[in-house]
Amino acid sequence: MLRPVIRLCLRHSLKLGDLIEMAKIAFIQVAQEDLKRLNHEVSMSRLTAVTGVHRKDATRISRSGGAFEPPDNLLSRIMVQWQHDKRFTTKEGKPGVLSAEGRESEFAQLVESVNGGNLSAYAVLYEMERIGAVQRDGNRVKLCWRDFVIEDNVEHGLGLLAGDTNDLAGAVEENIFDRPAVPNLHLKTEFDNIEARKIPEIRGWLLEQGSLFHKRAREYLSQFDCDMHPSSAVKKACKRVVYSGK
Repeated sequence: MLRPVIRLCLRHSLKLGDLIEMAKIAFIQVAQEDLKRLNHEVSMSRLTAVTGVHRKDATRISRSGGAFEPPDNLLSRIMVQWQHDKRFTTKEGKPGVLSAEGRESEFAQLVESVNGGNLSAYAVLYEMERIGAVQRDGNRVKLCWRDFVIEDNVEHGLGLLAGDTNDLAGAVEENIFDRPAVPNLHLKTEFDNIEARKIPEIRGWLLEQGSLFHKRAREYLSQFDCDMHPSSAVKKACKRVVYSGK
């Protein structure tokens, strides 16, 4: 379950420290929600015992409301230095195109000025090239990104991914451990030798057919929704139904 999350982190330059901090926040938030749902007292001692998160971190996260503060990022600091340090900018004040070969190169000096020799300039250059932050031209490199920016639509998309992942995990967990009389739908159709040129056509077909089935699902489920049919509501706990065909 962690492997796809780690691949997502690696593709977008999120480090282990980021993931650990986010995991601590998630552990505390979920534990708080579960304790409240069960009408149990929420205390730091109980949160620490339930989650294994150190009491100091549990207190910090609870007081901050669980906001994630990204740690000081080495690549971000290098980009800022590149844009504002006169040693690495042009006369017009723009990021210079730096030499990148050898331990005495301008890029190596840039990394040294920020990192103090704790990490190889070649390793930093590799990572910046990998994520597209710099572009190499022979023995020189230029800065392509001004900073790390997560756009609103990206945050929204990742929020949808988080919600879908939670629903899928819950459905599979229920199938495995609760074994309901009517199991949750969990199907996958896969072909592994499709012509690449046919992919756009296939995506279009799946998008259209998936949208049509979701329309049918909405029409069917709306018959049972108490908000739409309040007269049929009974004094019992309502349930949430999700169909997520991706």
